[in-house]
Amino acid sequence: MGETAPPLKQIHALRAAAASGGEEALQGALADMSPSLARVGRALLAADRGAWHDVVDLLAGVKGVPSALDGLVSLALTRALTHTGQLQLAEQIANGRLKRVPADVDVRTARARAWFSAGLVQQAADEFAAVLEGSPRHAGACLGLGEVALATGNLAKASDCLQAACVAAPLAAEPVVALARLFLVAGMPEEGAKQVEALLAVGQRGSDPRLASCLAELRVAAGMLEQVPPLLEQLEQTLLDDGRRIEVARLWAETAQGSPIRRLADAATHPGIKALLRAVADSLDGHDPLPGLDEAALLLPKHWWVHERRAQALLALGDADGAAAAAAVALRLAPRAAAVRVMAAAARLQQGPDARALRVLKVAARHSGLWPSVRAVAQAALSVA
Repeated sequence: MGETAPPLKQIHALRAAAASGGEEALQGALADMSPSLARVGRALLAADRGAWHDVVDLLAGVKGVPSALDGLVSLALTRALTHTGQLQLAEQIANGRLKRVPADVDVRTARARAWFSAGLVQQAADEFAAVLEGSPRHAGACLGLGEVALATGNLAKASDCLQAACVAAPLAAEPVVALARLFLVAGMPEEGAKQVEALLAVGQRGSDPRLASCLAELRVAAGMLEQVPPLLEQLEQTLLDDGRRIEVARLWAETAQGSPIRRLADAATHPGIKALLRAVADSLDGHDPLPGLDEAALLLPKHWWVHERRAQALLALGDADGAAAAAAVALRLAPRAAAVRVMAAAARLQQGPDARALRVLKVAARHSGLWPSVRAVAQAALSVA
């Protein structure tokens, strides 16, 4: 134990320094670590805030990891690989850890999350349930089972499991984010906003940007738009990567304010994201967004919002075929995104009668969990059907 305690103590001290918000304390904790341990520490902090690409980059090829940290490193890497879509590699990392320590329920749960992401829903659900048999309050298993229930439409069970996960892990952001998604699916965004606010106050989760983002989304869906800008301004004070700049820009777009989106565009480093955000701001300011969106489609071809925005712009010009083509690309990239599904349905209906598209639009037009802009697209499409 004497050999393994120091690294764990150093990691605990590092996380405590990060939670305190004191940059000097954080740098001091890092300075006391060896280079390899400091790299692991930075990776674990990145995992705590959901910066999954950073976790993968930091842990790829890291050497000299103390054996006492094997479980934490395996868990963080399994989760990061799952979130970044590298599901087979995530399972391999988890299996390697479980060969060494079969009783590691945290890694078992992380592996089950990878199975769930890969579409092995029942296999994942069985594993979550098996973990809960031995550890009834395991936060990760409660979260996983709640996400399975949400995906399969069992909202009552999803609520029970996700509430349990929030209680079991009062400092974790992921259960709260999943609970917010449940309230959106259930069409209860105002109630969801109240619950998320209460969890933030009681759970002492601090200023995790994921929580500010999901609270902003709930308030957008509830039509509480005057309460959204302070949250978005708070988000802009965090260290945003370009991907999160898009998320914040989407929320700003719901408030019909172009200037904050131009500010985000100026701060972006990727030229395609700059073009996309400037085009969205142009649209809000009454200018033609298509030139900027066309540029963004060339520079940023794999982000669904580029193509969904192009579909909307083309539909407004009466180009139903062009809109349908752009929406089809967006649908391939993000088949579950409500904005994409509604835009694709609106474009198909503009091309001609389509019973399936009509059903999608009728549901969307009255679903109170969707963002106002998405409901507006559905309502506009139905008005001319």
